[in-house]
Amino acid sequence: MELLLSRLTPPGSLPVQASVPFAAGACPTADRIRILAPDGGPLVTQSRELLRWPDGSVKWALVLFAPTGSPSVQLEIAGGGPPPDPPLATVDGDRLRIDTGQLRFSVRRDQPEDVYRRDEGILTDLECHRDGSWMSLTTPRLDAGLVAQEADDTIYSSQLAGPGFVPARGLGMADAGVSLIEAGPLRCLVRMAGKLCHGNYRS
Repeated sequence: MELLLSRLTPPGSLPVQASVPFAAGACPTADRIRILAPDGGPLVTQSRELLRWPDGSVKWALVLFAPTGSPSVQLEIAGGGPPPDPPLATVDGDRLRIDTGQLRFSVRRDQPEDVYRRDEGILTDLECHRDGSWMSLTTPRLDAGLVAQEADDTIYSSQLAGPGFVPARGLGMADAGVSLIEAGPLRCLVRMAGKLCHGNYRS
């Protein structure tokens, strides 16, 4: 299948993203999708299912691939086996580890929804690669955390609640926790759902 690109993207820039339809039974799973350059060489490719046919095959897929600067590329369905390029995110026991080559960190997969129940921070092992070695940006007592800011400048934090914090009782979150949506190799998409805390938190 030939994919015609509406805009040329130079090599080395952000990945090209396309939504691709398939006939019933044509593509068993999205991880079999491969993108080839005009010369036939394989490009780094990442894809996931958006919709499926009743028989379970892929109906629509979101496909990302490394740009070549060419107005067209070829799409093929591989015979099977794992994708040839390593993912950015991997599951390691109760942790989700992300390593881009320049930045790496891990997140607990079983984060509780209430901030005051956490026994560790969210991002406490954040490291960046500089001058041939890894440099730590956080420690177990220095949590990078996650922050949300309202239009009125009210700030909510996912950092550990401070002494004396009294949680407001609200609705529970059935989908709280950490889930991996896209592992890579071109981009990593992680969903983290939980409650944030305002006012009395340890910074």
